[in-house]
Amino acid sequence: MKKTFTKRMLSLIAVIALLFGLLAPAFATEPLSGAIPVEDVGWYIGQALEHLANNIPTPDFGTVGGEWTVLALARAGHAVPDGYFEGYLSRIRGMIRELPEQNNPNNTAAGWVLNPATGRREVRLGSPAQSTENARLVVALTSMGIDASSFEVDGHNYDLVSVLNNRHSETSAQMYGQPQGINGPIWSQIALNSRSWTNPYLPANRAWVGGTTQSDPVTDEVRVRWILDVQLNNGGWSLNNHSPGVAPNAASDPNMTGMALQALAPFRNLPGVEDAIQHGLAELSRTQLSSGGWGSWGAAGSDVESPVQVVVALAALGIDPQQDERFVKPNGNPITAILSLFCYQTGGFIRPADGGEGTGSVNAMSTDQGTYGLLAYYRFMTGRPHLYDMRDASPDFAHPHVIPGGGAEDFMRGDINGDGVINIIDVTALRRYLQGTFTPPDLRALDVNDDGAITITDVTALRRHLQGTFTIPN
Repeated sequence: MKKTFTKRMLSLIAVIALLFGLLAPAFATEPLSGAIPVEDVGWYIGQALEHLANNIPTPDFGTVGGEWTVLALARAGHAVPDGYFEGYLSRIRGMIRELPEQNNPNNTAAGWVLNPATGRREVRLGSPAQSTENARLVVALTSMGIDASSFEVDGHNYDLVSVLNNRHSETSAQMYGQPQGINGPIWSQIALNSRSWTNPYLPANRAWVGGTTQSDPVTDEVRVRWILDVQLNNGGWSLNNHSPGVAPNAASDPNMTGMALQALAPFRNLPGVEDAIQHGLAELSRTQLSSGGWGSWGAAGSDVESPVQVVVALAALGIDPQQDERFVKPNGNPITAILSLFCYQTGGFIRPADGGEGTGSVNAMSTDQGTYGLLAYYRFMTGRPHLYDMRDASPDFAHPHVIPGGGAEDFMRGDINGDGVINIIDVTALRRYLQGTFTPPDLRALDVNDDGAITITDVTALRRHLQGTFTIPN
């Protein structure tokens, strides 16, 4: 099946290891405990991305095989079969097309209501206990560079963002998402933080606001204050403390703590936020297992999902989980905890049986999260905007990129800087190109392994060539 290589593949260092023939890291069959080199993390990401592209051929709206798969592939700019993302968008349009019109803007059922001030159809997906469905779809569309506040279906613009800034209803002081629990407002904030649309979405400028009033909007500051108010006394967050003061002494959950920190990361300048973040980090360090992972909801061993949410949070906060002493434990760190559940045979991630360490099977949700968690770390370590800061997202997935031929003149594959020799200076030049800080004289020379794309695998091939273990193709 033909695959589409996107323009982002040449500018995004996180597109890696497209060929399964590339040698795995030397420690592939050994226990993982010490810090894993960034390039080796890239190898795992590449295998996992290929697993997703091959095993989720028709992503659709949903928590598994849907938005999180799209997020991982889109944020990595990974090669996918022709029509892959277009097919997903077609299925999303079909789902939205079936939503009923709601004449009352305060109706909390799924559907859409026309905002006469903007001409857009404002959408609620799911029931009041499923508010994260709006946020999840906003995140996926935004990762593709699509304006989720004006998503076109049959000539109509559907606004999936507006409801995130509403009250639950005209007669309720609750924010949209609160009936679901603390993950509702938290994910609303993460989705709003991701904004990459050309015309920034500013809820304060809306003349008509549906389920709330102009005098009482749900702003970032209001939502952030609420997230601080539901922080546990121990510094973490938990679904049990779903409203301020309900269960302030509950045990913290690493998943929810990581998600809360992700939502708070852009607001460290607001009063109380930095102290809350540091308190949360201390609780995560305290509850971390010696393996480097976390056991969510009292599990004896780590799963994939818990360290993933922590890693995404740490990356957003500018913290290296493999070097910060708070998160380096005797037998591992959060990255090794994730990789300890990697399946070398399939490229997916395993969910341990019965929530503990040991045998288990490859799991779609674990694979989605394991992939984007490692990608969040990789983006941080290579100087890219973090996973949910999507200002760099663009809708170029439908436009194949072909490495320009540059004419009939000769070129030397691997001679990145064009000085006529291949040496360690070219390795540095190739790294700088992938980081966006070097313009090469001939792009053709950068495709060291001749696979049709310029990625971190070319850095590995160039290093192996200099070590005498790889021959650069003519």
